Amino acid sequence: LAGAPLLQPLQPDQGLHVGEFTTCGQGIQLGLGHHAHVDQFARTDVEPIFYNEGVVLSDGGQATGTLVCFRNTLPSADIVIPIGFPVATAVDGSTGASVTFYTTETRTMLAASGPSYFNPSTGRYEISVAIKAVGGGSRGNVAAGRVSRNLRTLPTGLDGITTTANTTNGTDAETIASGTTRYFLS
Repeated sequence: LAGAPLLQPLQPDQGLHVGEFTTCGQGIQLGLGHHAHVDQFARTDVEPIFYNEGVVLSDGGQATGTLVCFRNTLPSADIVIPIGFPVATAVDGSTGASVTFYTTETRTMLAASGPSYFNPSTGRYEISVAIKAVGGGSRGNVAAGRVSRNLRTLPTGLDGITTTANTTNGTDAETIASGTTRYFLS
């Protein structure tokens, strides 16, 4: 049905059709003949309706940050940190949860340039690598030093990993209630 509208417009005196909805006090009435609070609908129920008016619910964003890979002595061989290398926060003792990240680039600590990686503040040889949280949400925004666990064997030559700054930009998925507000303002 190329070119067909996603939803049929509501015609006078016809009542609601599937895909149309109106406000009803504290909730909405979906054109399926029932009334419910907006949070009782699944995203898949309302996304096509919102989209028809140019409103797209945000899926949230993945947190990003910088992983510091280090060794304690001058490197004698090149050390490659591959793209997709998985790292995580320590497991939270009270919830059992951990946040997983992966590297988004390949970086190489060159042995020939070894002295240039020395950080006098830490006394280590360090290279920074961009990371991104697996999945979106604010749970990926973690404090500096929390990402310190490698989920695979460290690349040969590395002694450890850490973050020296908070990971940021993780945002939660937009709620249906927020999307409903934007829908009625569009």
